[in-house]
Amino acid sequence: MSGIDVLENTHAIRILLVLRDNGSMVKGDLARAIAKGTATVQSRVADLVDSGLVTETRETTKPFRIYVELTPKGREIADLLCELESLFRRRSTDLTDRRIPGASSTVPSQTITAGCPSIRRNHDG
Repeated sequence: MSGIDVLENTHAIRILLVLRDNGSMVKGDLARAIAKGTATVQSRVADLVDSGLVTETRETTKPFRIYVELTPKGREIADLLCELESLFRRRSTDLTDRRIPGASSTVPSQTITAGCPSIRRNHDG
């Protein structure tokens, strides 16, 4: 799987954003960070490796952990995803400002800013 198709897989974007925010991570820690089982993460990481967005590095001594980190291409994609979230956030705010008084936004801010702490800091005060 290559191209943008890999991002359509469940949790692929979340994995990229978590790695963007945390740097290199042990696969088990990555699974805990996205609250999914290791089998799901292993499958998704394999897809992301095949697409050149992340790399895996295996320790050569016990406990033989596997670290996952973004490639330069993966970092660029993750940064662009955060920019898109920021754009959606601004557009959502613009649309909310134009609604009838008392109407609420349909997009929770936690959903929009998940995985991009710099966006959370800039928009949540």
